[in-house]
Amino acid sequence: MKIEYSPLDRDKQEIRLLELLPQSRDRKQKLFPTCRIFHACLPAGPRFTALSYVWGDVKNKQVILVDESPVLVTKNLYEAMMALRPIDEPLVMWIDALCINQADDDEKSWQVGLMQEIYRQAHQVLAWLGSADKHSDSVIDHLDCLGGKAELLTRELPSPQEYAWQNLPLVLGSLLRGGVPTAEMMKRLGSVRPLTREDYMPFFGFIDAYYEQNGQKMMRALKDFITRPWWGRVWVLQEIALPENARFVCGTKTISRDRCAAAIRTYRMWWMSLAEKSTAGNPFSLSQY
Repeated sequence: MKIEYSPLDRDKQEIRLLELLPQSRDRKQKLFPTCRIFHACLPAGPRFTALSYVWGDVKNKQVILVDESPVLVTKNLYEAMMALRPIDEPLVMWIDALCINQADDDEKSWQVGLMQEIYRQAHQVLAWLGSADKHSDSVIDHLDCLGGKAELLTRELPSPQEYAWQNLPLVLGSLLRGGVPTAEMMKRLGSVRPLTREDYMPFFGFIDAYYEQNGQKMMRALKDFITRPWWGRVWVLQEIALPENARFVCGTKTISRDRCAAAIRTYRMWWMSLAEKSTAGNPFSLSQY
């Protein structure tokens, strides 16, 4: 159940890509993501989608079909490929676990050296956060709506997108390790790229209304969303900041990287406003969040 790889040409900067085939009408194959692997030269500029994901529990594996042969992959990758299967045309992808011969240390070494360029050249990068839970769809819908409003503030800013995400890996890694309280978590997340609070004030009412409708459940759901295992990966900056087109995928829902960042910044400013009210002796209580 191993992939039979043919050697890559290092001098040509060859990589492997895969075609994730459309959902099959065959009842048996509907249960398995199906793909075929081929070679491409990176300098030639092939059009492909790169997947950013966590491998997950290596002991928990599922079967996919690669070149018509069964291959075991981690459950998280299986679920990602199932969710991303196209309806009509094949989707050309780069997925490290399948496109790099994991049994060849020499190949792994020089292919890892190309990863920055692979993610930079990708037509789009999809960051797979995992399957949906009972609240993730509503969280993404909320962040998408809020971020869409807040993006209007940053559309004309000259700051490069890399700057907006330069602190994210360290911030989220510390959250995962330390059990940080919600208030501190929101404060740290908002440090990715600050704007003045006054710029964001028109959107505070939107957050207030959402909180009044959903209560503490909303904050817990947000925390669960932004502390999923993907956010703690050391390669987050390289994989999500470099490409022009990057999206988060959770179950069947997606949100763009830039829109998600705009929503997080808005929450930071909102939280700072609440903290100031509390410090000034306002009867408003931060503990309710």
